[in-house]
Amino acid sequence: MKRILFFSGSRADFGLLYPLIKKFQKIKKIKTFTYLGGHHFSKKYGYTFNEIDKLRITNKIKSKVILRNTNEIETTKYISTFLNEVKNNFIKIKPDLVVLLGDRYELQSVAITSFSLKIPILHLHGGELTQGAFDDVIRHVITKYSNYHFVSHNLYKKRVIQLGEQPQSIFNFGAIGAEIAKKSKIKSFGLLESKYNIYKKKYFLITIHPETNNLRNSIKYLDNLLKTVTKLTNFKCIFTANNNDTKGDFFIRKIKTFCKKNANSQLVYNLGSNEYFSLARYAIAVIGNSSSGVIEIPSLKTPTINIGKRQKGRIMGSSILNSNGTVSDLLKKINLIKKNKIKFEDTYYKKNTILNMKKMILKIISKKINQNKIFYDYD
Repeated sequence: MKRILFFSGSRADFGLLYPLIKKFQKIKKIKTFTYLGGHHFSKKYGYTFNEIDKLRITNKIKSKVILRNTNEIETTKYISTFLNEVKNNFIKIKPDLVVLLGDRYELQSVAITSFSLKIPILHLHGGELTQGAFDDVIRHVITKYSNYHFVSHNLYKKRVIQLGEQPQSIFNFGAIGAEIAKKSKIKSFGLLESKYNIYKKKYFLITIHPETNNLRNSIKYLDNLLKTVTKLTNFKCIFTANNNDTKGDFFIRKIKTFCKKNANSQLVYNLGSNEYFSLARYAIAVIGNSSSGVIEIPSLKTPTINIGKRQKGRIMGSSILNSNGTVSDLLKKINLIKKNKIKFEDTYYKKNTILNMKKMILKIISKKINQNKIFYDYD
């Protein structure tokens, strides 16, 4: 019996991996494991395991290594301690394939262990650029550890080839998140209106993360965004929790304090995919610097105001308005959205993304994978 292990470090990747996990759990000839990183068990960031536990996922592996503080030293300690835990679990489980998505720092522990134990890796969302975050380097490093690559755009496929990966190991099936967003069963606005006290769809959905390659500017962006929200007195502003990058603790504390003092603001730690997409669908705009605003939100026909350089380098559709993060520019972009008709492009959507990924994974695990990676010279 073949064994596939999906690793999820946080809510950011779990919502994207879950449709694949669900499909493989139904295949009797394959044993599927879901390894949940310590961030799912952090009360500070919403204890997302509570929501995952309701989904009846079998063979869950719960990490006992939790990041206590988001400074550089503690993050480094976390990576090394987690690596040892992953090693012990992988020796016990002996997976035939490990599936990783994205570029978070905890993925390094899983990738290094898999590579050292000669366990093949399938990586999703390689080849992308995010010049405002150190995740950019991590993503490329994981690409080099990986045997197979599911990219979300042809330009990203070219970039993975440029990194020396064999073209026959790279597949562009589009982005899972774009398909999930497009096919989401959007809740009725009436249910959301009463739950979140939002009136006549006059609200913004906000997610802002630290810009780890320029923390000083990152804090300015946050301060300016909060100042902008104080001027939006006739609108509700729903914040979702940032991730636990460097300065993540500072961000979450500041947003939490702000929402307590401002009646038009609310912090929700973990919406879950369906509720998040439902709120995003009816919002005036999604504001912040999350990858979701670039990759998934356009499929909902909702505009995005993207702040700063965290997502700089990603391919962006016409519905994404880039802001320099000043109060005046944020207000300008909000007024543009309110006054003008926005054009939308499904840059990352492809039909049957999840189904095609499932079929390819089945092909991959049906054959012996050559662990001797040969560098491909890109012309």
